[in-house]
Amino acid sequence: MKSPDIKEWNKKKNEDFFALSKHILDLFGHLTSYQISEMRLRTENTIAVVDHVLAGRIDGIEDEQLGLMVKSASHAANLHLNSKSHIEIIQKTMKSNSDECIQRSVDLVAEFIEEGDRKIPVGAKQIADTLRVIGDSGDKAYMVGQNLAHITIQHSDQLAEKYLIQKPLE
Repeated sequence: MKSPDIKEWNKKKNEDFFALSKHILDLFGHLTSYQISEMRLRTENTIAVVDHVLAGRIDGIEDEQLGLMVKSASHAANLHLNSKSHIEIIQKTMKSNSDECIQRSVDLVAEFIEEGDRKIPVGAKQIADTLRVIGDSGDKAYMVGQNLAHITIQHSDQLAEKYLIQKPLE
């Protein structure tokens, strides 16, 4: 393999990892903003409940709690949709990057075999065994990553169905 080819490949992989990191940071930023808005909502509700109690209007507390529940459900539904879309983007990015890496690995092995026909490498069996182990572990890691992304999306859907109000919020 040529040295400039390796440099270009490393540059592309760095760009891919940076893009993936950006998506992950966007997801964490979204989760953080959700937590902040939820804390703000709870604080405002607590202040409103205390105002009702101090004013002697106990009957208004139930309305405040119902309003909080509706707003929280709306925030949770929004979080679910946005988180799911971020996870799907990350999954697609990882899948395309993995496909490129697998193709690149196949090309490298083919190139190694072609050069091996011209030269008898020292320790060819050990190199072949190492390549096989690397290929197997990469394949396993790829499958585990895909399964984790699938499980995460399914679990978020199940939690949304279980805890969120089923009718559209207004």
